[in-house]
Amino acid sequence: MESQPRRRWAPRAAPWLLGLLLSPWALRLTGGQSVARPGPPVLASLANQAVSFSCRITYPYTPAFRTFTVSSFYVNRQGQESAEEPTGCQPSAGQENQTHTTECLVTPRLPSALATGTYYCSVRWPHGSVRGPGTFILVRGQAAAPRSPGLRHRGVLGLHA
Repeated sequence: MESQPRRRWAPRAAPWLLGLLLSPWALRLTGGQSVARPGPPVLASLANQAVSFSCRITYPYTPAFRTFTVSSFYVNRQGQESAEEPTGCQPSAGQENQTHTTECLVTPRLPSALATGTYYCSVRWPHGSVRGPGTFILVRGQAAAPRSPGLRHRGVLGLHA
């Protein structure tokens, strides 16, 4: 009885995996920097009310990464991206050659329901940038004015007497 030689299994995903590992965004993260969202992924607010989300920036505390700027921007419901606005968040002191984390609180302006969208932190170093995963903020208009006492509600159609 002849035995057939064993075939080695070669995964079909190998080229895909190699492409993933060599993609530009993966190479950008090899320096050890990242931006995370420590809070909830979705927030809700009334227009003109303050709501904040956090960005946690982790990086190696070395001369190449000590200087950075933090901005925020949003992508609206139509997929349009706003201009980046500085957050004013400053890098904090750390221990040389150790991984360090700075947490920034971002409070975007929410003038109307048109400000509904996904808000992101963007961190720029002199040699590259990283953006966080984003926080969706649902913005509702201001609360409606109370009805005058003389109006009564009739049925589900909302007819008033």
